[in-house]
Amino acid sequence: MSYWNYRMMKVKESGLFQIVEVYYNDQDEIEGWTGGIEPSGETEEELLEDFLYMLEALQKPLIIEEDIEVAPEERNSLHQAQREIEEYIEKLKDGVPVEDIPGLISHEELWAELEGEKEIPDET
Repeated sequence: MSYWNYRMMKVKESGLFQIVEVYYNDQDEIEGWTGGIEPSGETEEELLEDFLYMLEALQKPLIIEEDIEVAPEERNSLHQAQREIEEYIEKLKDGVPVEDIPGLISHEELWAELEGEKEIPDET
């Protein structure tokens, strides 16, 4: 059964230490991970609980990003997705219109697509 947990990771590009979410496959091998994260919760109790889980990560062995061996088809899938999102955000900050960024659609287009998928109940 696949699962995830918080871990401390030394990031290859920056050399920084971060708390990340690490995802494992059924053989307990690392499949992917997120970028650095911060604690969050919908209540004060949930925030504290999330923070405590992150503190537990500091007691586990350090993961060094460049030393991680994952299957080629799984390599950095989450990390790559985050990089793509960060690139999209930078382009948007630089004023590039959404329609000029491959792979992105405007919220109007998204709503139109969602409306097309929505079933309208038959009131007869």
